[in-house]
Amino acid sequence: MHGTLENGWVLKLQLSSISHPGKLQSDSLCQRSGSDLHVRSTRPTPLEVHLQSFNVPHFPSLMLAMVKPTYVAITEMAEGKPAIIFVPSRKQCRLTANDLLGYCLTDSDPTKFLNIDVMELQPHLEHIQDQDLAECLKHGIGYYHEALSKQDKRIVASLMNAGAIRVLVASKVCAHSFDTYLNTLTKNHPFAA
Repeated sequence: MHGTLENGWVLKLQLSSISHPGKLQSDSLCQRSGSDLHVRSTRPTPLEVHLQSFNVPHFPSLMLAMVKPTYVAITEMAEGKPAIIFVPSRKQCRLTANDLLGYCLTDSDPTKFLNIDVMELQPHLEHIQDQDLAECLKHGIGYYHEALSKQDKRIVASLMNAGAIRVLVASKVCAHSFDTYLNTLTKNHPFAA
């Protein structure tokens, strides 16, 4: 799902295995009582839907297969705006962030997701306890899950809110922990029937 919200932010939802259209509403940050959000006249801005299906029965392989299309969607559809990718677990946060980092490093500009100079970022990196997170942040990719230390969570959230980093991978448990508007939202987990 991809669309533009009233403040110009892009909303994108990438899913697999949809059997109930109501899942689009309930899992795409719409209000629970907002069934009227599907009526075109009540939406402040148009919403464009892009679905990509995956036919991979093995869950780890499915998650791996979804990373490249997610990277392409972020680079092409987000047009320089921040993106948040929701994944099913905290383990998947780290794996997805590292996979995105791998694609980023092979591109022509390995810091394309970083909106500030690395020297400006360095004071924040010195306070990060998770060294894998610090390495990802150097390239503008962060991850956020329930097991991160409070200090790491605060630093990652402030960097995302300030626009210093453009990509954030978060566990679905943390979906309601953010007090920021989204440019791009990607859900990388299958929905149950």
